[in-house]
Amino acid sequence: MKNHLKILGLLVITVALFSFLNKEDKSELPSKTITHEAAKEMQDRYVETRYEIITSQLGPDTREFYWSLEDLEQYLAYVKKESQKQGVKNPGIRIYLGAYGEEKGGKTTLFFSPTKDVISAENKGEAPLNNYDILPMNTGSGLWPPGSYDPGNPYGEEEIALN
Repeated sequence: MKNHLKILGLLVITVALFSFLNKEDKSELPSKTITHEAAKEMQDRYVETRYEIITSQLGPDTREFYWSLEDLEQYLAYVKKESQKQGVKNPGIRIYLGAYGEEKGGKTTLFFSPTKDVISAENKGEAPLNNYDILPMNTGSGLWPPGSYDPGNPYGEEEIALN
């Protein structure tokens, strides 16, 4: 009986180790990353060319958004699962700008919308189609007052002069 338990224990350890070693490592640097400098330049350009206009017309608004990795991973897993059920082989995510109603001060928000047929659409030079059979995701959070992308300031906080 003890030998059976030892063999069973070794089998469980072997399967667990094999499973761990065969996981695809997706922690390498993705090909579409940008430098901190490029990100800061884009954020600064947005503030200079768009944010000031929005603020002057509507008042201060948010310009950065936050979701935890756990929330994003959970949503991506949901999209993958639902896409597989539909036979969609290469789902994607489209990000839309939106605005809340007056109950949230009319502030800007982002929401994620699943897409389908990403690779086939890329091959044709067309944008992937929205997949309206899968629910979009919203309800992130952000800094208030709005923060800037600044690698030297981890909170990205700044003072905003209200007109």
